[in-house]
Amino acid sequence: MSEGEVKGSEVAKQLDEINESMFTIDKARLDVEWESVSVRSFSMHKLAAKTQLLLDDIKRQMEVARAKVDSEIRRDPINNGFPSGKTTENGIESAIVLDSKIQELASQINDARYRVNLAEAAVEAISTKKKALDGLTQLHSTNYYTSK
Repeated sequence: MSEGEVKGSEVAKQLDEINESMFTIDKARLDVEWESVSVRSFSMHKLAAKTQLLLDDIKRQMEVARAKVDSEIRRDPINNGFPSGKTTENGIESAIVLDSKIQELASQINDARYRVNLAEAAVEAISTKKKALDGLTQLHSTNYYTSK
């Protein structure tokens, strides 16, 4: 397993550990909720940064792989799907897209984008929780709940 795959599996595990209970609020324990929100916010932002870093790394791998396939086709077109030895830019691009390594990396990019989106959703949910805590704290300070 490569270093990128190890990091990716660690990030996937962290994303799997995110659940709705992390974003709910116990109104009877606002002090505890406030204490934990900054730690959770940092954790979610850190996770989002890791997912973005992994996505960027896979994109870089894709650029390198595309360049290698392109170079190989131009170097030896006959043994790379161009029996006449003549290539066109469109033909080379089509051959690159059909390469199995390129297709695998494209799939990894899609998975990484999904992880980035999940992490960004978690960051947004923590931000929303913080705003909700602020509102609930205001209500609590005005004795809103004692008058009900």
